[in-house]
Amino acid sequence: MPFSLSIGLGTAGLIVLAIYLVLFYKTIESLPTGQQDFYAKLGRNRRTIFRNLIGTLLIFSFFFTENIELRIFLTIIIFVSLALGTILHHKFLEENGFAPLFLRRLFKITFLAAFAMFLLMASRFV
Repeated sequence: MPFSLSIGLGTAGLIVLAIYLVLFYKTIESLPTGQQDFYAKLGRNRRTIFRNLIGTLLIFSFFFTENIELRIFLTIIIFVSLALGTILHHKFLEENGFAPLFLRRLFKITFLAAFAMFLLMASRFV
């Protein structure tokens, strides 16, 4: 039973993550061309790439460790990092003149990504 629950949670997490990606791209496409270019350039700067690399390493560490204490610690670090990164990112976009409607949509779908991560990570605890 726990293995099938783990597979179910993992599959649900991947489905929610796929929905998030579709909604994210549709949200980005709703921006004017100048803001789309700015947002794309923002994703290519060194600080963003470094932050994404650290997040990816944390997630891979979580999925490949068998130590439950380390897994719990990594879960806390990942979700705190996700929350702080989301808040800082949205403040930065707000300061650079992005529309409030866009920011609300982006904030909502960011919660969808967090829920997908929750499901995927929960599959490793079952």
